[in-house]
Amino acid sequence: MTLESGSSVLIFQPPTRFSAVIKNTTDMENIHYSFVVGIPKGENFYIDFGEVERTLELIPS
Repeated sequence: MTLESGSSVLIFQPPTRFSAVIKNTTDMENIHYSFVVGIPKGENFYIDFGEVERTLELIPS
């Protein structure tokens, strides 16, 4: 991770392949970790922008 301690990262996760592998690293580096899980759409997915906005409001500034 090249982020400074106290930074934040927001992950957009596919609904069928959820992974939180970098969560351990962000915890060790004092980086705020958050994620939004996508909504299935056929073989793809989309991200609800309203959910992104709500998640961003929860991230410490």
